[in-house]
Amino acid sequence: MFLHCFKYAFKMLLKTKVLVFWTMLFPIILGTLFNAVFSNIYESETLFREVPVAVVGADDNSAFKAVLDEIEKDGTKLFTISYTDEQEALDMLRDGDIKGIIYSDDLALELTVNTTGVDVSIIKSFLDRYKSMAGVISDVAVSSPEKLGDTIESLEKQIAPLTAAEYTEGNTDPYVTYFYNLLAMTALFASLSGMYICIVNQANLSDSGARLNISTAGQRLRITSWLIAFYIFQYIGIMIASAYLYFVLKIDFGVSFGLTALINLLSVACGLSLGFFIGAIGTISENTKRGILLAVTLGLSFFSGLMIGGISMLVEEYCPIFNRINPARLIADCFYSVNIYGIGDRFERNMITIAVWTVLLMAGGLILSHRKKYKSL
Repeated sequence: MFLHCFKYAFKMLLKTKVLVFWTMLFPIILGTLFNAVFSNIYESETLFREVPVAVVGADDNSAFKAVLDEIEKDGTKLFTISYTDEQEALDMLRDGDIKGIIYSDDLALELTVNTTGVDVSIIKSFLDRYKSMAGVISDVAVSSPEKLGDTIESLEKQIAPLTAAEYTEGNTDPYVTYFYNLLAMTALFASLSGMYICIVNQANLSDSGARLNISTAGQRLRITSWLIAFYIFQYIGIMIASAYLYFVLKIDFGVSFGLTALINLLSVACGLSLGFFIGAIGTISENTKRGILLAVTLGLSFFSGLMIGGISMLVEEYCPIFNRINPARLIADCFYSVNIYGIGDRFERNMITIAVWTVLLMAGGLILSHRKKYKSL
């Protein structure tokens, strides 16, 4: 009887177009749109790259050229330098190949640009710093030549080359969090299936519920088999969506696909139990329950950061406890914490909290659904 109920539920799921859309097609469509909007934004606008500049008039023996050569030897280059004549430099600036032209005569340095922005600010800051230190050396050389060596040594310490330090091996692109939240919302959409189980099995809400309640299959066995069937269906759906994001769109989650499968395994159970619990509450109409469920899932996703990036940081500032209990935020933070910090206490705490929510909601739904009695059918 269990297998019969299981197969019946699974066949019914495949014919329910609404559930198929929200489980598989919606995350694929939204993920594609996210990728079209956010792709390359981080690399083009946030990630630092060497600033291309042209230098005109730098003598091979000049102090300024010596400083530039030293910078180019550094492991973390500040500039990509082209030594050329004035006309070629102007052509490069007009074509956008460089961000600025430095006319070099040691202390008499001039900068020509045709735009503004961070790159131009970096060039200006570097030249101002160079002029300041060159002026100090010149003044000391004239007034106290015996202190020149100590002065140069002191200045060298101040301008010691920067070295790159990797604080994480994960993906630091902030826009990847939208995809974390997309999978979190997809998992919570499993609540539609959880509610569907309750609606279909309630005799006062559907004709099929009346027929099922007079069938030979016990309510406990029937609901259990349906929950397992719906869970497998939802898990397959979110894994198809995850595979699309990983292998078709090639989104760098900073988390292995195997670990993503583990996170999805628990998050789908949480979403299913949420819908099952809300669906089992009271005898209110199906439309009212669906409205409540939609408000809850979208609200949780909103405060997790799906619609507005960074909203979870505001919640963390003003009401941090909500981030600790919001299932959508917990699911997204599982991905984020592994990406940035690796598997550790934060990841484990999130997973445990999701598991606790799953157990509590499922237990509450089972208690409420088993208490329903009907005088007549």
